[in-house]
Amino acid sequence: MKICAIIAEFNPFHNGHKYLIDKVREKGFTHIIAVISGNFVQRGEPSIISKQSRIKSALSLGVDLVAEIPVVWSLSSAERYARAGIEIIKSFGCVDAIAFGSECGNINAMKEIVTALKTDKFKLLLKENLNNGVTFAKACKMAINSIMNAEVSNFLNFPNNILGIEYLKSIEDFNVNVEPITIKRIGKNNEYKYCSASEIRRMIINSDESFKNYVPQFSFEILKKETIHNLEFAQQSFIYKLRNLSGEDILKLPDVSEGLENRILESVRRENNLNSILFSIKTKRYTMARIKRILMCGFLDIKSEIQTHSVPYIRLLGSNSKGYEILKKSKKTALLPLVSRYSEIKKLSSFAIEVFNCECKSSDCYCFFSKKIESCGQEQAFRMITC
Repeated sequence: MKICAIIAEFNPFHNGHKYLIDKVREKGFTHIIAVISGNFVQRGEPSIISKQSRIKSALSLGVDLVAEIPVVWSLSSAERYARAGIEIIKSFGCVDAIAFGSECGNINAMKEIVTALKTDKFKLLLKENLNNGVTFAKACKMAINSIMNAEVSNFLNFPNNILGIEYLKSIEDFNVNVEPITIKRIGKNNEYKYCSASEIRRMIINSDESFKNYVPQFSFEILKKETIHNLEFAQQSFIYKLRNLSGEDILKLPDVSEGLENRILESVRRENNLNSILFSIKTKRYTMARIKRILMCGFLDIKSEIQTHSVPYIRLLGSNSKGYEILKKSKKTALLPLVSRYSEIKKLSSFAIEVFNCECKSSDCYCFFSKKIESCGQEQAFRMITC
């Protein structure tokens, strides 16, 4: 048994994901674990379709076992998101490698950047750049530009390179004994039917059925039947919740600092639609994704303090027959409890229960981002999906 893990969102599952999985198989891996975000994703938005449908797509298109990054960490910075994913992978205790897509496809260059990020010179330059009021990503790139050649530092212009570098950092920080593998991503390519997830989501939301060219047939059939979720659908309830937060409440949210709470407070009280709120908060220091995450955490009552802790369990979402082979092995090697039912989580620590309660509340609110209101309690009733 040779096991490879992938951290993903499958939002939605598209041809690029299938390409990554096929490349992993070509490298001789017999079993694949996907560690995925649930109903809310790292860019601070609801997933376009439910996690149940994304799990089914994954299991039908090459993944053997699916585990969840809890919403507490799926709605966090790239660094915390990566750390949570790597923690889960390490805690299986039997994973041989982690694979991820990147724009550069150069694992050695990415490792060089990780080494540079840990130097005192980089830390000093980063602090100086942040003091000049630029975003963390830009401050980081400027610092790397000063100590590495331009070709390598330019890798930081691309989001999947950045996320891959965070995976490599976490692998080092947690001393995880896995082989990191990066597969070069294919950009939009009409001949070979590849397109970014964000572009596919735009097509779906605009009822442009040409998205079918960029997703596997199974994924297309699910997307055609599934309820679509979008930030805009929850505009009124979103603004209502934000207007009921105090400055003190906002200060407790992740990644809020340096008076940003006042800017948020003023914007949600002054502006009358979600887009104008977002753009009035945005500055050259704060990216749109960061602002969306902050506001979504405010909407879902996720506080900064909870994100500083480690993941307390491995929640299993779906499996096929090969996935059960992984589980049989991991029951002897796992460093965290393996859980799939609410009754199992209730037996864990108070912190584990707190994390799961955040999941429950978030899923109860997920339906607000669609045109179909669902009943509460779906997380508590959830059963692992089998294929």
